[in-house]
Amino acid sequence: MVLTGLIRKLGHQLAEIRERALKNILCKVEHNLICCADLIQERLLFRHLLEWFNFPSVPMKGEVLSLLNRLVKYPPAVQHLLDLGAVEFLSKLRSNVEPNLQAEIDGILDGLFILPSEDPVLHPASYQTNPTELPQQPETLTGYFPQDKSNFQQMEARPQPMVNQTVKCLRFSTFPWLPLTTTDRHVLSSNESSLRSSNHTLIWNTCELLKDVIMQDFPAEIFLQRSKIVQSLLSLLKLAFGGDGKHRLALQSVSCLQQLCTYLRNRLNFHRDP
Repeated sequence: MVLTGLIRKLGHQLAEIRERALKNILCKVEHNLICCADLIQERLLFRHLLEWFNFPSVPMKGEVLSLLNRLVKYPPAVQHLLDLGAVEFLSKLRSNVEPNLQAEIDGILDGLFILPSEDPVLHPASYQTNPTELPQQPETLTGYFPQDKSNFQQMEARPQPMVNQTVKCLRFSTFPWLPLTTTDRHVLSSNESSLRSSNHTLIWNTCELLKDVIMQDFPAEIFLQRSKIVQSLLSLLKLAFGGDGKHRLALQSVSCLQQLCTYLRNRLNFHRDP
């Protein structure tokens, strides 16, 4: 995969090659060609990001620290950094950088000091559901892109295929199955419940949250593999001809679905030709 090659180049002896590789990765993240879920699986990435500051020439310090600050919100990234001794390394580095970069390092260290028994909150707390209030029930999966059962035998059942297998003239792309943490499932469940609320303001704000935060933090295929949010958005389209401003909720839903389609196209392009 191209991503693996770019990560290796982050440790190259030539500063120009390291800088070009970093800019390439950041550009792909900015345009949603890769997402945090891809990056946090790469242990070598975190090693090279820390070693970035050991070279004689250290360009783009702020960009490296900003990327680490973004990734440290995810438990796998925290584990990689702790294993690599990031706390001691960053603590020593802090006194050798500018004050504005010290703030970035403080943010990273704050993320590393979260207790292992707790999942970091990835989204605004006002939209979270207290995990202790949710019964641990098996998740009903109705995603549009089912996978072979061998790919995820842990705790999630196989979704039922939504494609007629007898069709021979069309070619369908399949996303790799992505597992979710308990916190991730709570976030999706909370927002799906909000979309089914009778409170129009809550629905409107949830759509805004989906567009501005959640669809950017989760890989787009998550919303197909766990399709309840998409189904709720489609249900809102029935309000298009309603009175009392209900049609505005339908327009919000269309905006969410349009943005999701854009992200899905980017993810498909990434998997086809990364």
